[in-house]
Amino acid sequence: MAIPETAATLNMTTMNIYVKPRSSRQHIEKKDGKYIVWLKNAPTNGKANRELISFLSKHFKKPVSLVRGKASRHKTILIED
Repeated sequence: MAIPETAATLNMTTMNIYVKPRSSRQHIEKKDGKYIVWLKNAPTNGKANRELISFLSKHFKKPVSLVRGKASRHKTILIED
């Protein structure tokens, strides 16, 4: 059974994303039904995760938190409505 890329519940949305750290710019893109986020920081000492949360919070204009994937490029985030 395939896991959906996004799932909505009351006042919350989860989103599965793939992160590409050490990029030249911050960018989010939906490619072939999957979300990809490019980040500038390297994945050391949680810098890329902090950048991801900050970038997505500004992008969606809503609070965002990391649910799964702290040490992985495959992450699940929670967007509060």
